[in-house]
Amino acid sequence: MNNCILYKGLAYKFTLNNIMSLRSTKGSFGSGVYFSNKETALVYAADEVDNIVSAYISIPFPLIVTVNFEEGNKFDFDSAALPLLRLLYCEQQIIELIDLSIDCLFGIEIENKVRSLGYDGLIIIYENESCYEVIVYDESSINFKSLY
Repeated sequence: MNNCILYKGLAYKFTLNNIMSLRSTKGSFGSGVYFSNKETALVYAADEVDNIVSAYISIPFPLIVTVNFEEGNKFDFDSAALPLLRLLYCEQQIIELIDLSIDCLFGIEIENKVRSLGYDGLIIIYENESCYEVIVYDESSINFKSLY
């Protein structure tokens, strides 16, 4: 994925001075900078278009995973991350990660595992939905286009 324009919805108005605030230390799919399509970003921005950041994203070696909530629901795990976890870890490791997670959010351990396999980010495609998320690990892969 090279030079694709993606969007990030924020709870506040973004300036280049607070660029480090874009990186999540915890998230549904681990740490990183989360981007999405414009419609999904608008949801995260609580319908405030001034709180949407657009950027060119370049991650040449992403791990692409299709996810769904149904698989996690079978195990009383309210997260779409289970298909990703199954790609990365054995069953015992998954149980341990879930037990350590807070509100089904994961940290740097997912990013470290994905990087160790030679990938530079994640593309998460939600099955049966029209949204996706891209998680960027290296901030140098982000080139801000404009503030929407």
